[in-house]
Amino acid sequence: MNAEHQSIRSIREFTSVLTGPAIWSAHFFALYATEALLCTFPTITNGQLLLIDLTVTVIAVAALVLFLSRQALQSARHVDVPADSRFLRGVSIALAAIAMLAVIWGILPVILLPACTPAI
Repeated sequence: MNAEHQSIRSIREFTSVLTGPAIWSAHFFALYATEALLCTFPTITNGQLLLIDLTVTVIAVAALVLFLSRQALQSARHVDVPADSRFLRGVSIALAAIAMLAVIWGILPVILLPACTPAI
């Protein structure tokens, strides 16, 4: 294996490891952006905000499920891969699973608490 192929493989594996946290961070940013828009433009109702945030959450969960299933299929198909590739694939699966929990945890305040309440 030449150095260029090794470098491309390393970059691909590195981006694979960062996919789960990137999806979580995009979801987190979207939730806070919609909350800020609601507080800035009072014409948006809490019901509309909840619908927007639930849609963003469903998209994030679907992206994480697709990523996890792709990783699981690759693990099942490639049995004879180097140990470092198996390790990085395991790390990417673990980080994506943790990101799934973080996405679900992040939507809970939106569901349970009213938006734009004044501080006491």
